[in-house]
Amino acid sequence: MRNRNFSRQPPAIPNVDAAVFERCNFSQQQPGTVLENFAGKDITFRHCNLVNVAVDDAWTVEDCNTAQHELPPEPTEAELKEQRLAALRAEIAELETS
Repeated sequence: MRNRNFSRQPPAIPNVDAAVFERCNFSQQQPGTVLENFAGKDITFRHCNLVNVAVDDAWTVEDCNTAQHELPPEPTEAELKEQRLAALRAEIAELETS
């Protein structure tokens, strides 16, 4: 598979026994996330983003980003609403002073 985005999706997908992934994104929210359906299987990753993925010894990993670090959490609906309200208030204030 090439150029697919599996980022922050449940780590159990896709379910394969052997595969080659090229330029795919598997980045996960939590460091050390295990991609359960890939454990112990003949998987090759080439030029993939594997940030926060626990790399299995059975895999072949070629020129991939395997960094482990905490990613910022997705904003909640309440936080998104507050951001939109703040932007609207700023826009109204700007219109009132023009």
